[in-house]
Amino acid sequence: MVPQVEFAPACGIDDDDRGYLIDALCDVAVLDGEVAPADDGTAPKGYWPAGVHTVTVLRRLAGGRSGSEVLEIEVGVKRRPVSSRSQSS
Repeated sequence: MVPQVEFAPACGIDDDDRGYLIDALCDVAVLDGEVAPADDGTAPKGYWPAGVHTVTVLRRLAGGRSGSEVLEIEVGVKRRPVSSRSQSS
């Protein structure tokens, strides 16, 4: 599943730059059953967490090297349904 990439209204990123950022963010693999999560249950580096549905670019940050971009983003993840258990007396 490829996440939907959105840009916050005040992100300051020009329309001309958005295409390559969308391509780069959509190229990140989503964690699935073939890759084990980290010990703390989070996605390992280089993967979106399982259930990711949106990535919102909030703003561009300073600090990129060799032409790279550093972005502040917000990742939207679908919540897993909570199973309810009934108890018998």
